[in-house]
Amino acid sequence: MRSSNHINFQLETYWSSIRVEQITISLISTPFSSSDPVRVGCGYDLVDVKEHYLRLKGSDKNHKFHNMVDRNIRYLIDAVGNKDLTTYSSSDGARFRDYLLQK
Repeated sequence: MRSSNHINFQLETYWSSIRVEQITISLISTPFSSSDPVRVGCGYDLVDVKEHYLRLKGSDKNHKFHNMVDRNIRYLIDAVGNKDLTTYSSSDGARFRDYLLQK
């Protein structure tokens, strides 16, 4: 039984790594279109990532899941703004924390 559980764990870890690799490759190979022609950084902002996340993970979820994702992203945007993902800093994280504590 222990050997079976160990092998199962190894297989699950392997398949998870393959799924993550496929998601990463699709993110890199198909960037989101943007109305802003002069984008600096990775080219993804929070709204883009939220839409992509909901396409990947939210297709079989109920409206509560979508509402939770929308609310969480809205809180972050309200606190620090909708910027390119590469421009967020640890001070933005602290500002977001303070925003949530005040809420």
